[in-house]
Amino acid sequence: MNRTFGIVIMPYFTTLNEYGFPEISEPATVKNTATDAQLSDVEKKFVSLSEKFAENKIYKLFSKEKTLANFYKKLTQETINDTIRPYIDDVIYQMIVCMKQAQIPLYTKQKGKFDIYEADRIHIEQAYAEPVFHFIKDEEGLKYFINCSINGEIIDLTSSEIEIITSPTCSLLIKNRLVLFKDMDGKKLKPFLKKPYVIVPAVSEEAYIKSFIIPCTKKYKVEIKGINLL
Repeated sequence: MNRTFGIVIMPYFTTLNEYGFPEISEPATVKNTATDAQLSDVEKKFVSLSEKFAENKIYKLFSKEKTLANFYKKLTQETINDTIRPYIDDVIYQMIVCMKQAQIPLYTKQKGKFDIYEADRIHIEQAYAEPVFHFIKDEEGLKYFINCSINGEIIDLTSSEIEIITSPTCSLLIKNRLVLFKDMDGKKLKPFLKKPYVIVPAVSEEAYIKSFIIPCTKKYKVEIKGINLL
């Protein structure tokens, strides 16, 4: 967790302690992994991606201030949310894909803690989650909701144990499981973490069909009832 920018993933080397349990020994960096023949190209890419979170890297990419101190002084939450965080989310998503490919284990870590416990492990699902967009017109109006599943298992989006980790390309943390979508903006799922469906105001239906429903039919699996698409 970065205190300013939120959740990040950082690579570490581990060793076994005197009791035979793993513990963190040192951070993995491009410098100390570049010539490590035991690491695959995917693992080296994973480490390289993590350095995009470096404070100086963020500063150079997103600020014209002459000093790092001035960058932080003038940094707004709006800039973090609209510009910096999407960049970080994109990097995190790429790192998770590397972890899937190279079977790199993922754990939650508290600041100042070096021991690694199996209870803190997050299991990355190898399969991708599949969304289905539902648009239903009935006596209540035009309803919109999304069903998501992975390996045939329905994901309960309203569960209190779900957290969106990355967006625009979405990944979900479901208790101790990390689930990826191939091409899905997390913002589309966010409303359904709190309510089962969204009702579109009658005055907005025509514009909504043209601007949202029709584009969705070209990109996602869609179920439509009671609506005629021209």
